[in-house]
Amino acid sequence: MFRLTSVLFLIVSLFSGIGPAEAQPSVPSKAYSVPVILYHRFADTSSNEMTVTVREFEEQMALIKKEGYTVIPLKQLVDAYLGKGAFPPPKSVVLVVDDAHRSFYETGHPIMKRLGYPATLFVYPSCISRASYAMTWEQLREVGKNGVDIQSHTYYHPNFKVEARKQSPADYEKFVNDQLRKSKRVLEEKIGKQISYLAYPFGLFDDVVERKLLENGYEAGFSIVRKSNGPADVKTRLNRYLIVPRTSLKEFKRILETSRAS
Repeated sequence: MFRLTSVLFLIVSLFSGIGPAEAQPSVPSKAYSVPVILYHRFADTSSNEMTVTVREFEEQMALIKKEGYTVIPLKQLVDAYLGKGAFPPPKSVVLVVDDAHRSFYETGHPIMKRLGYPATLFVYPSCISRASYAMTWEQLREVGKNGVDIQSHTYYHPNFKVEARKQSPADYEKFVNDQLRKSKRVLEEKIGKQISYLAYPFGLFDDVVERKLLENGYEAGFSIVRKSNGPADVKTRLNRYLIVPRTSLKEFKRILETSRAS
């Protein structure tokens, strides 16, 4: 497998954040940055750049507790940008997982559940109960009843940068609209809850994606820009730290420490 992480970081730097940002509700000036920590897959050994080992994951989760951080639901962070709640206090951290790989059900979720950590799972529904690597609808509903917030990752995880280049503007706009609308509709029908957040595939978005996000009733969008979320950030461009294999505890602690006064 090619080094997907390097590609992700490159295309994010070239493409993320294009387009006008919507003005956000004011956030109290005395606020703190909140890191959103992103995982994909879990295994005893790692064979690619998206899979962290079980040992690494357990050590990172234990460090959160040891260092006195509080894992908060993603909703608590988003609500601050929507004017529905106060900005989270210092030493807050959010945990999210992309893709609904079956290793989340088998390994990641049990560890988080044992520690009492809430998590958000971003799902592209085209793979559910179909791809051999993916969770089933029954498993998604099960974790949804046990502290996991299910949200959207588009319908089949396209690369919006590639699609924008090969399609006409009108076709591209329709394509984006279909990806966002269909994912939201299918997830809401299958899971039985409102879908409000979108994780951009590969962290990529542009002004069309950002606009269609809001037009289709999403409240927040998430990239993979490696920084914490503070008062200056906006709801359609929230940031996430992608955790890759061999991330040292020293580096993980540094990420946690970005939860500081802004």
